[in-house]
Amino acid sequence: MPGAAARSLVLDFLIAAAYFAAAKAGFRLAFVAEQVTTVWAPAGIAVAALLLGGFRFGPAIWLGAFTANATTTAPLWTAFVVAGGNTFEAVAAAWILLHLPRFDIRLCRARDVLALVALAALDCAGIGATIGVATLCAAGVQPWARASTLWFDWWLGDAIGAVIVAPAIVTAARHSWTRPEWTRAAAFVAGAFLITELVFGRATGLTSHPFE
Repeated sequence: MPGAAARSLVLDFLIAAAYFAAAKAGFRLAFVAEQVTTVWAPAGIAVAALLLGGFRFGPAIWLGAFTANATTTAPLWTAFVVAGGNTFEAVAAAWILLHLPRFDIRLCRARDVLALVALAALDCAGIGATIGVATLCAAGVQPWARASTLWFDWWLGDAIGAVIVAPAIVTAARHSWTRPEWTRAAAFVAGAFLITELVFGRATGLTSHPFE
């Protein structure tokens, strides 16, 4: 159906764009290396997209990851491989969760939250970190002597992104929102953004603290 196909393409574009935007924001906080950051919300976006919409969103995730990594100074071929690692990491996490007996995507029970944290986030985050660091070192972008440090920072960023962002998206998408709830949520998001900008940003013209 043309309408369904159009909606699917729009969703693919939105997911790829969201991944790209979040990745570029994460790269701005890449203090260890240009391509390695401990702030990586795209990992959570990818896992949530696959849990909610299925594995058909895999190409959109890869596209967002590729375009983001292609903007770095690393050789272009590394963006292909790193994007594959990012996508494989999210696919593995979603596959494990969806194949767990009685796993509830709404995360209403402690066992569901623990499964997401332990299996999808902490374990699968190592996939992207291993492929990414090995690719950068093989390309000569980073020295092999820093591999262990880079791997830990990469893993930490992906794990935190999956733990924080994925549950927020999944539970928000599965919740029936009322107007007061939308208002409170908007106020909380705006307040968090404002406080973060005041503490770490430069909008006020003040010298920011060394966040790194």
